[in-house]
Amino acid sequence: MKEGVQIECAPTNKSKMKQHHHHLEEDDEDETFEKATLLKKRGNGYFSTNQYKLADISYRACITLLSSIAGRRREEAKMMEVAVRSNLALVLYKEEMFEKVEEECSLALRIDATNAKGVCVCVCT
Repeated sequence: MKEGVQIECAPTNKSKMKQHHHHLEEDDEDETFEKATLLKKRGNGYFSTNQYKLADISYRACITLLSSIAGRRREEAKMMEVAVRSNLALVLYKEEMFEKVEEECSLALRIDATNAKGVCVCVCT
């Protein structure tokens, strides 16, 4: 920068900046939720064709995304996480990884103690 040259910025409106930042967070959250939804669907497809390792990978990636959602879609993300953890437990059951089945069921039931699918998988192992 040349000596004696000053750059002036217009005054900022903090309220508008906060609204813009909040909007970006909501957009990011929606995008994350949509990616998680696609990973769940992909995992379901792999499960239905007995590709359990690929289903495992898809479900774990989905859980990672869902656990990063903390805003207005958190409750929706938690419910999907319960379903995905239950699906992952079924994958682990098919792979005869019974200790991990119990672990995933327990994690799902901590989120939603009324989850029938999680209870069934836990009782079945």
